[in-house]
Amino acid sequence: MERPSEASQSRGSTWKGLLIITAPLSKPAILISNKTAVETKDFSMTCKAKGQINTYQWFINGLAPAGSRIQLSPDKRTLTIRNLTRWENKGPYVCGIQNLFYSSRSDPFTLNVAYGPDGATIIQTPDVYPIGIRVNFSCSAPSNPHSQFTWFYNGRFLSNASAMFVTATLRHTGNYTCIASNSVTGLVRNQTKIITIYASVSSCGKMNNLLLCIQ
Repeated sequence: MERPSEASQSRGSTWKGLLIITAPLSKPAILISNKTAVETKDFSMTCKAKGQINTYQWFINGLAPAGSRIQLSPDKRTLTIRNLTRWENKGPYVCGIQNLFYSSRSDPFTLNVAYGPDGATIIQTPDVYPIGIRVNFSCSAPSNPHSQFTWFYNGRFLSNASAMFVTATLRHTGNYTCIASNSVTGLVRNQTKIITIYASVSSCGKMNNLLLCIQ
């Protein structure tokens, strides 16, 4: 609308116009749907900010969201990832807001994706030992957070550590099972190894009235 001339103002006319007042936007923050992102589960995050917001935007690794597993709410305020994976969906994520005069972006947010255990592996353990040897057991299971371990011998509890040892006697022959679990994902993996303990066999005979034994 044009401002009236000084002449028209002097004749008593009134000028009317539209005054638009827009306050600056607050810096947005990303709110998550739950405390932990778990692999293969759905996960949502919401862009929270104050002010007159016309548009929400999302950026994943600096790019606009793409792919069938990424879904936005109708107002684009909430982003949902379907069937979360540890490799593809870590981020970082940034949400942006804007109106006619202002724009602002959140700090980057990176997902800490819980996964595993992928499998339990008993590491570098031979199958056969003589009596008296120290037998070392070690179990590995990739997981986030770290796996909790439990060892069993022939179904009986032995240890809650990832590594342990026994000094071999004949009664240590049997099945040793490592169980790895993740309390966040609820997954459990195990592996069993059969260990055999043997005693040395002596061969004895007489020579010149002496008893000789060879092991």
